[in-house]
Amino acid sequence: MNVQDFFPFDATIIGLQNLYHTIGSDSFYINHPYIMVKDLIVTTGETYFFFERENDGHTINFRAVRLMDAFYYNQKVYILLCDIKSDEILIRHATLANVHVKYQWRIVDSYSLELILLEKELELNHDSETTLANDYELLF
Repeated sequence: MNVQDFFPFDATIIGLQNLYHTIGSDSFYINHPYIMVKDLIVTTGETYFFFERENDGHTINFRAVRLMDAFYYNQKVYILLCDIKSDEILIRHATLANVHVKYQWRIVDSYSLELILLEKELELNHDSETTLANDYELLF
């Protein structure tokens, strides 16, 4: 049984708004700018990069994490992650209705991280004609 089963939501409304929906029993479509993954789909058991800014506003911690589960509840999507190195369980949430809220974390897959790094390289080389990262903000 998935965690989402305990938190019923109107899948039609949320899906039509292009915000969140489940895909099978182990994948989730999450349309949020801080979840930076290919095709906006995260899958349980997959490894992602997790970046989190500390309270000082300057230090950014990096972790390799495995997605344990995700669920939607009360206008927020909750992400359950497991740090691969320490086995620490992390729970983060993001409000889907208001994407202008600033969060101090990002989830990125290897495909999107490569696009971000290529975009940064182009920026550093002063080549602004091509944007490879589409609408992704550079991490922070």
